[in-house]
Amino acid sequence: MRTTSIVFIGAAAIALLAGGCSEKVSPAPPASAPSPAASANPAPVTKPAAAPATKAPVKPTTRPAGHDADWIGALAGCPNDGQKTEVQKLVYGDVTGDGVPDALVARTCEAATSYWPTTVEVFDGASGANPRRVGTLLTDVGDKDLPWFRSMSVSGQTVTIKAYGTSPRAERACADLELTYRYDYRGGEFTRTGRQATRSAECLPIQ
Repeated sequence: MRTTSIVFIGAAAIALLAGGCSEKVSPAPPASAPSPAASANPAPVTKPAAAPATKAPVKPTTRPAGHDADWIGALAGCPNDGQKTEVQKLVYGDVTGDGVPDALVARTCEAATSYWPTTVEVFDGASGANPRRVGTLLTDVGDKDLPWFRSMSVSGQTVTIKAYGTSPRAERACADLELTYRYDYRGGEFTRTGRQATRSAECLPIQ
């Protein structure tokens, strides 16, 4: 009887100890579904700031920087007393090839009747405030073609001039030629390297 009592007490003690040491694990609560309001209004997405706009490059003026010389005042005078010089066009281009734009001035003289032929005076751009003339174009065709300036361009050391003119068969007041001249600058002087002429059946506008 004593033995049976001891065994019972021992079993009860073991059961009590086991119950005190064990931990009950609570099941994890189920994941809650997102509310409809949250799904309908998602958090706003922040966009990166836009890069600053790049300004368009400033176009250069037709008058090169530093060209303050009085090209017009340096033009040759007209042959008759009281006859005024009239400037038709001023163009810049590095004809001399020294890296400095030169000035090319198409000019004529006022005329009471008909018109006065055009010449083009070329000034060295490196001469600064004291313009130095390096050549005068169209003087070699002035008496024959009587050119009247239309346009002028510079490409390298070549100058191309377009003009109206008068053939020997036309009256001076009725220009009937469309002319294109080319001059090359070599060895410090200009040489005419081309002349093209097309005759018109009607008088061309001299303005």
